[in-house]
Amino acid sequence: MAKFNDKISTLINAQLPEFVVEQHPKFASFLKSYYQLLESAELQVEQIETTDGILLETETNQENLLILDAGRLGSTRTQLDSGDKVLTEDTAFGKFQNGETVTGSTSGATAVIVAEDLDNTRLFITSQNKFVTGETINGSSSNARAVIKGYTPNPIQNLSELVQYKDPDRVIDRFLSQFRNEFLHTIPESLATGVNKRNLIKNIKSLYQLKGTAEGHRIFFNLLFGENSETLYPREQILRVSDGQWGSRKIIRGIDVVGSTTSLIGRTITGETSKATAIVENVFRFTFGANQVTEFIVDSDTIVGTFQIGEVIQGTESDINDVFIKSTVTGIPGAKIISNDGALYDSNATIRLTGGGQGALFQVGNLGGGAITETIIDDGGFDFEIGDKLTFNAGNTSGAGAQAFVSVVNGGFSPELGIESGDTLFPENSTSTDPLTKYLAGPVISVKPGSVTGGQTFGAIRGSINDADDTTSNAVLSLTGQTSGATATVRYNIDGTTLQRTTETIGGKVYDKKTDFNETVLYISYVGSIPFKKGEIVTVLAADSSTYNFTLSDTFGRVGVGINREGLDETNIADRDSIYQMMRNLGAGVEEDDHIVLEGATSEGDSYSGDKIVQERNTGVGDITDIFIISGGSGYTSLPIINFDITLPDGTVTSSSSGKDFILKCFGTEIGRILDIKTIEQGVQHELSPSPPAIEFINNSIVKAVSGTFSTSETVTGATSGFTAEVNSFDLARGLLRLDAVVGSPVVGEIINGATSGASGKLHITDHASATVNVVAVADTDGSFLNEDGWLSEQTMKVQDSLYYQDFSYVIKVGESINSWRDAFTKTMHTSGFYFSGEVAIENRLSAKIKSPVVGEISGVSESPILGLLTTLFARNVRRKMGTLTDGTTLRAKPQSAYTYADRPSSSTRDTTVRLSFAVTAIISRVRRQVANVNIAQGFAYAGPKYGTLNKYHNTIFRGGNRLNQSGVTFDVLSGIKIFGTRSSLDGEGAVFKATSDVNGQLLKTAFTIPADIVIAKDLFSNTVQRFDQTNLTFDDTTP
Repeated sequence: MAKFNDKISTLINAQLPEFVVEQHPKFASFLKSYYQLLESAELQVEQIETTDGILLETETNQENLLILDAGRLGSTRTQLDSGDKVLTEDTAFGKFQNGETVTGSTSGATAVIVAEDLDNTRLFITSQNKFVTGETINGSSSNARAVIKGYTPNPIQNLSELVQYKDPDRVIDRFLSQFRNEFLHTIPESLATGVNKRNLIKNIKSLYQLKGTAEGHRIFFNLLFGENSETLYPREQILRVSDGQWGSRKIIRGIDVVGSTTSLIGRTITGETSKATAIVENVFRFTFGANQVTEFIVDSDTIVGTFQIGEVIQGTESDINDVFIKSTVTGIPGAKIISNDGALYDSNATIRLTGGGQGALFQVGNLGGGAITETIIDDGGFDFEIGDKLTFNAGNTSGAGAQAFVSVVNGGFSPELGIESGDTLFPENSTSTDPLTKYLAGPVISVKPGSVTGGQTFGAIRGSINDADDTTSNAVLSLTGQTSGATATVRYNIDGTTLQRTTETIGGKVYDKKTDFNETVLYISYVGSIPFKKGEIVTVLAADSSTYNFTLSDTFGRVGVGINREGLDETNIADRDSIYQMMRNLGAGVEEDDHIVLEGATSEGDSYSGDKIVQERNTGVGDITDIFIISGGSGYTSLPIINFDITLPDGTVTSSSSGKDFILKCFGTEIGRILDIKTIEQGVQHELSPSPPAIEFINNSIVKAVSGTFSTSETVTGATSGFTAEVNSFDLARGLLRLDAVVGSPVVGEIINGATSGASGKLHITDHASATVNVVAVADTDGSFLNEDGWLSEQTMKVQDSLYYQDFSYVIKVGESINSWRDAFTKTMHTSGFYFSGEVAIENRLSAKIKSPVVGEISGVSESPILGLLTTLFARNVRRKMGTLTDGTTLRAKPQSAYTYADRPSSSTRDTTVRLSFAVTAIISRVRRQVANVNIAQGFAYAGPKYGTLNKYHNTIFRGGNRLNQSGVTFDVLSGIKIFGTRSSLDGEGAVFKATSDVNGQLLKTAFTIPADIVIAKDLFSNTVQRFDQTNLTFDDTTP
């Protein structure tokens, strides 16, 4: 209800008798005025701004302003405040006038002045309960102003509207405080400018329902200060396990054909051939060679159909645009399948792709850890004892738990030299004339009885041919293993003498087939190098093209080599065969470190396994012969270094053995195996031949008996296989030789020779990883963290405490001190059980707005600075068109003369010529240097240790060569220092010499700390160097 409309004054003429109205109009007017007075309200005002006018001289005590045009009512007396007044020149405001309308500047409420009584600082107005105490009212005609101090409604209004005062929209302003005390008692009386208290009272329930929420806090501080607040939750900065967000993207790469592909963000692209569609989430553009390439990140949920390599994808900038933007899909690497996970790899090691594409880059991803499965005795040293415990230095290997001890010293018993050279009782060589020896020298297989199919018998296989020239139709041509893939032929005769007859005279001796040759044994000749496997099914191909199968025995002994003792009748085997088997096994394959061993049953019940015959103590030099691995440990991702050092409780490092001059290495088949491959860059055009590209890993090998040191980048050659490769790195302590660009197949046991260094070593173990990759149109990127919330290295994350960093705390950030709002906020919006604190949001409240016009205080001149600025900018002596000698423009005939808009310069002319005296060839955003022929953009040290420091203080590292005062830093330690942080192929390579001897390499950062001494200045002419390991000086020493 905007104002009191149910008034009696408006009804007077209708209620009086007609004759009264007609015959006594003044009485009717009197009654109307009387009721208007009763219906009026009193408005108390202050800070009244009225007029300064010219006072009218009168003979009475009444003061009136001089008027220009006075109205008359049949009298010569000048009417009060009638007509226009004469005011002084500097008057800004008039005086409130009877009958004019006043308007509240805040509430917008209006009322008509019935009578003014400014001498008593009040106005009588028509009732209006919407005026707000403290707001300014303005006279509509006089322009007079005053501030409302109070409002008193008339009695009639109070009586008629008393029941309606329960409505906040109808109650008078002074009663709003009663509503606040009832419903908003926790909210301060003084609120921000412009807050409608009536609306606030009606909607306070909505605010209470938002208690404890960021939106509720924002509304609360808008009410109090007219400012937005920000609610911060420290729980979002608490470090939690596995709190990082992981995700991957689907990408399509295309070579641009038409238009700007950046306009396709948020648009649908369509394959011209496949008709596949997808929505583009984002676009990245870059250059590969001469090609402008676009990477489309597409929403996986919107892909319909299958995009094809080589097809054109197209889309439009908008729905109303019919111009297509096109790009040709190029092949990119897809799924990477690891066929052999290899061993001894480093994380982030570079993997090369060779094929028809360009720009792709892979790296080794996560590594698998494993146990130590083998110890390698490269040099047994001397003075060792059985039981000496090995120490596996697990630093930077991620593993632990490996245990081993020396189980045999002084060597075992080796075969005689004659046996070692390969001379056996039944020699297998081209000069042998003994046909039985030749026959027995070949491999055999054992057939499971009753397993021959196809209606055939074992005898048919053995007796299907009489001699080498027989062409019987069912003669066996070949045997093929269905599991192993092995292929072989059956041998039926000894130098043309068949085995079909019951007795056989060979070498002057008579042999019985049933006695010497078991019915389940086949003597064969392998066609390839793959042997048969136990229990597998073998397919027989006969001369008549028929096929049938038989099964090999499960008790198959030596797989396809030599006499198969399990397949023969033990009671019918001649002693010579047993001797032959033993001597053959010790034949040409015998090496220097082979030994005669105990029979299997001899060692049963021993505390640990071992079959060597050990010599008595003091019968040798105490060199290590065998090492027994108690536990291989677990989790090793790189090889530990083996020594005999132990750390005593007092921190002293000593040796657990008296042995010396040893070289021990180790290996584990699961150590450093590749779990996944990371795609650093997909590149383009991998569909070009040869496709798919080949993945080339570094070849990791263990070498022993090393002479010299292999040099990085030198070429090495295998003495047996003839393979060639380039040295990537060599770790002498571990015997780890990494090779790149391997051509050929290295053979275990062969000697490897370095072409440049002259170094050589024997290849002991090699485990080369292999993988394949397919080429696709749409690929999934490697997963990556979208944030770093769960990372220990993330500095913004905090460990939970009992107050601030916890799940039940929050921070209010607003541009006011917490002292001005803490109490009201706690009572109104704070949730019980939570902890909150305040933070002041600082804003710049300076106005950069140009004020116009500017008026001079003395001169009074008014001028707009904006106009002056625009006039200067567009002045003719400034508005000159520049050009160059090569932009296609020509110099105007009169470039200095003025011109009008009509004869302004055209696009092909210029007023001023700009001459370029230089050309920008490249912009380098960061320092780039070359180290070891590799361009490096990252990893340089701007503070802290660097490889130049290592090079400069080399004497400090080794204590100046003082052998009695060693620092403990050896060449083995220095060889373990690796380059890191460059994000290049140098990462993981040895830093010594490669970085320390290179001018730019000396600027790279290092984590290696140079051993330091503390120098204490004494009251002497010289200083004495003290160390922490000395016990004669303590920190609490009072007499330094």
